[in-house]
Amino acid sequence: MTQEEADQFGGVPGSHPNASWAGNQVVIRHPNGLATNHAHLSGWYVSKGQQVTAGQTIGPSGVSGRTTGAHLHFEVIDLSALYAPAYGRVNPFDYIDTNAPVPEENEVPQHTRFSVDPTTSPRLAANTMWVLKTSGGTQNLNFASGTGGPGLYDAVLFLQGAGLTDGATITTRWVIVRDGRRSGYFEQEVHGSADGAFRGTATFKAPIISGDLLEVEVTSSKDSVYLQRWAADVYRFA
Repeated sequence: MTQEEADQFGGVPGSHPNASWAGNQVVIRHPNGLATNHAHLSGWYVSKGQQVTAGQTIGPSGVSGRTTGAHLHFEVIDLSALYAPAYGRVNPFDYIDTNAPVPEENEVPQHTRFSVDPTTSPRLAANTMWVLKTSGGTQNLNFASGTGGPGLYDAVLFLQGAGLTDGATITTRWVIVRDGRRSGYFEQEVHGSADGAFRGTATFKAPIISGDLLEVEVTSSKDSVYLQRWAADVYRFA
């Protein structure tokens, strides 16, 4: 077996636009026409072109790329096909040329960017839940409205504001709203600072069916915290 490609930024040649999510990768070509991809590593113990054998350690698992915890992402790739059957990924040992077939539309994730800079920053009361609003401030922001439709949603939320001092937190919770019922997912915390300024992120990854809304609830542990901006990148894999 030969390790053919290891790229710190997840840039497997010709791979789909979100390859950087995979972080550090080692791709091994096997003699049976398959390759294996080992992603989110914290580093490498092998180099490009090196011969490797069964049982050899090729790198430590880690949290590189987009991930919420240390783990190993493992894929098997059919080298006889230009496009692997997952989200538009391609054969890592083939480069795309102008004669290459175009991937099916549903293999490429739909993307929407939300960005809200309210005219008047909402003032959060301590231990009181507040739902992120649209720019007008009168309607809950539906983060599934841009991509639309059922599928696997992968979203990253950005929050920025003032008044959140050391030791204080804002708890964010993604919420799926279905037929008026609210189901919370992925509670995460944004922490304060000495001068009260804060910036933080919260992620979401889960399937959503047609008609669902995707909203975000925020709760501050401190009174008089001001939200000055919220934004999100949302991807839907059909």
